[in-house]
Amino acid sequence: GAFYLEGKCRLTCFYTAMMLTMYTEIGILKMNITKHAWQRMKERGVTPEMVGRILNTKILSFPTGMTDGSRYVFGTADEREWVLVVTSDESTLISVRRAHGKELALWQ
Repeated sequence: GAFYLEGKCRLTCFYTAMMLTMYTEIGILKMNITKHAWQRMKERGVTPEMVGRILNTKILSFPTGMTDGSRYVFGTADEREWVLVVTSDESTLISVRRAHGKELALWQ
């Protein structure tokens, strides 16, 4: 599928079974999506388009504290606050969930 987003930068995205490709004004971003991430996306009603929006509205990214070097990416899609869990280089989506608790204060 393909979709187009407007935000901090114009974004055109294409996705296949395990890859999200975003064409931005500053270049191409490709993100692998793990099987676990696809499962969580399905459970939580998150589409590839929403992942693109979350990345496009990223307000903060920092280490999760796990030994694998994974990072949290905070962003917004469909007027909701979301957290992506990604690899240290932000090239692979590991999981996705709604922001909760103290995390919500980041948007205020």
